[in-house]
Amino acid sequence: MKILSTLLIVNIYLFSSTNTFFTIENKIALTCEDAEKITLKDNSIKFTYNKKGRKKLNDITEHINSRLGLIVEDTVIFFDIRIRENMAEDNKHNTITFSTKNKDSAKLFFKSFGKCKNGKFVNE
Repeated sequence: MKILSTLLIVNIYLFSSTNTFFTIENKIALTCEDAEKITLKDNSIKFTYNKKGRKKLNDITEHINSRLGLIVEDTVIFFDIRIRENMAEDNKHNTITFSTKNKDSAKLFFKSFGKCKNGKFVNE
């Protein structure tokens, strides 16, 4: 995953439930402008997205079941995902939770988004 200015490129690949690659379905670009908040807890990342992010994700979520393979920094990471959406103005329930068995994989994915807060990159 490369950071170009404020752009995070995420390649979405679909895998079967046995982790066998069978198709490349979609490619999307998520920016900090799409995120309200991103948090890491143990081996899970909770990505809370806003209306702009919802538009990008709606097209691909119909193709995703509960298993997702992402390529992050040349490493394939398999996630179990849970999508929770609320059509209200309040975005606190518009979340995607990415869970993995490996805590280091979760940290690697989070590192790519960790400096994104309230729609902007934050220098720490």
